[in-house]
Amino acid sequence: IQDDVVVFGSAALLVIIMILVIAFRQLGWVVMPLITCFTTGYIMVCLLGLLNWPISVVSSNFLSLLLIITLSLNIHLIVRYRELNKDKPESDHLALIKETVASKFISCLLPALTTIVAFASLVVSGIRQVIDFGYIMCLGIMVALLTTFILFPALALLLRPKAATANKDNLSRALLNTAKKLYDQANAAS
Repeated sequence: IQDDVVVFGSAALLVIIMILVIAFRQLGWVVMPLITCFTTGYIMVCLLGLLNWPISVVSSNFLSLLLIITLSLNIHLIVRYRELNKDKPESDHLALIKETVASKFISCLLPALTTIVAFASLVVSGIRQVIDFGYIMCLGIMVALLTTFILFPALALLLRPKAATANKDNLSRALLNTAKKLYDQANAAS
């Protein structure tokens, strides 16, 4: 189980780094989500240890899923900050951060709650390992949401990532356009 956690966690981390570097191409926008993902994972591992909650073969992949969920929350905030910064270049950095967090809280909370409900449905499975996995993921998503909305503003103030710049290569443009289309479709559906 420990080997699975290390292998899947490392693979997820490498994919996260690649996505962030390709999409944002700025050190601050890569470091901020990584710190938040690491902090969320660390808090969850500590909570599971504190609660003496054993990890089974089923729940051993919780860390990879949690990192992906945390990353998605961070990307929502980063994209919104960059949009606001582009639309209001004269705005103060702190005002942009406040508006980003305020405008994205509900749109991040609702998907987090529906995902919690989905994982909570595993509790009725009758299989102990699946039930534990459901509880672990419910707790993990709550931790991810709290960690993201606490650390994003703090790290944005400390690291002061650069304003959005236009990506010059076709791959970056295509990836960002695809991500924006998916994001807009998800917002239109909800």
